[in-house]
Amino acid sequence: MTAEHPSTRDSRPSRSPSGLFLPTCVWTKDRLVVEQEEQRLLTWRTILNDLIGQAHDSDVACTWYLMAEAALDQIDRDLDDLYEWLEATERGNAVCEKPER
Repeated sequence: MTAEHPSTRDSRPSRSPSGLFLPTCVWTKDRLVVEQEEQRLLTWRTILNDLIGQAHDSDVACTWYLMAEAALDQIDRDLDDLYEWLEATERGNAVCEKPER
């Protein structure tokens, strides 16, 4: 009997001008879907910004506040990836691979 070894190859799709792995764990090649994801993230970014702004004076050290800040940072990184992909596909350029964060 031979032992089965899990594959060491990363099974996640990479970013390319023909597609993008969205924060919602969806692989898409559809520019409209990417733009919809951008709008979804912008909505959540606005909500979190308002929440953090209203609570800044009193709750800076609270766990939920720190989690909201971390979520906002992640949304900003995700939006940067979406903007980069949209710009690259608009120009017809390849999207360069980035190392995992």
